[in-house]
Amino acid sequence: MWDDILCVIACIFSVALLTCNVVMVFNAGGGNPISDMKSPADFLLWSKLLLATFFIYVFAVAFVQLAILFLYHRLFFIVDWFRITCYVLMGLVVAGFVVSPIAQVTICAPIQKLWNPSKYGKCNNSHELCNVVGIYHVVLDFAILLIPQPLIWKLKTTTINKISVSLLMLCGTLASISAVLCLSCYMNLSKFSGPRNLPAQMWLALTYHCIEAPLGIICCSATVSAPAIRSIRSSATGSRISQGS
Repeated sequence: MWDDILCVIACIFSVALLTCNVVMVFNAGGGNPISDMKSPADFLLWSKLLLATFFIYVFAVAFVQLAILFLYHRLFFIVDWFRITCYVLMGLVVAGFVVSPIAQVTICAPIQKLWNPSKYGKCNNSHELCNVVGIYHVVLDFAILLIPQPLIWKLKTTTINKISVSLLMLCGTLASISAVLCLSCYMNLSKFSGPRNLPAQMWLALTYHCIEAPLGIICCSATVSAPAIRSIRSSATGSRISQGS
C-alpha cells in the first residue's frame, strides 16, 4: 500500500538525517564552540551539513505525514468529509514540502552565504522563516493527529478498544511535541545567544529533528503491525521459526 511505501522512504531519509548529525559531531566538531573547532574548514563542513539536515528533515517529515494520511484514507475512505479532509491535508503537506526548501535556498544571496557567513552578500531574517515554517509544520502535525478521533469513537466496538485505538493514533503526539521543541526560534531551550556559537547551541534542536520522523513512522506502522505479525507467523518461514524455537 502507499502508506507502507511512504514509510519506507521516510525511514531512508531518517537514517540519512541521523548520519548527517553523526558526521557533524565526529568529523566537523559539532557541539563545540567555533573557537574549539580545529580549523575554519570544520565550521564550513558543519554549516553545509546543517543546511543538508534541513532539507532531509523536511523530506522525512513530509513523507511521514503523507504516509499517515494515506493510511487514514485507506481505513475511513467511505466517509465523505474525512476523505476530502485527507485530500486537503495532503495538498498542504505537499505545498510545505515544496515551499520550505525554496524559501531556505533563496533567503541568502549569493546562496554560498548560507553556509559561509564570511561570504560577501546579504541574508533575510531567518528568524521569521523559522517561525513560519515551524508553526505551519506543527499545526499540520496536530491536525493530522486529531482528525480521525471522531470516527474512532463512532466505531461499533467496546469502549476499551476505542480508547486503545485513540491512544495508538495519538502516539504521534510525541512526534508533534518534538516538532514544537525543534522551534529554537520560539523555545530557546539550548540557550541560543547568536550565530557566533551556533555549533555548540544547535545540538538540542538537531536531536529533536532526528527523533520526530521515526516517532511518526512508529505511529503509522503500529496500527498495521498486528496483521503483519500474524501473516508472518502463518507463513512457511514463520512456522519453521516457531517450530525451531
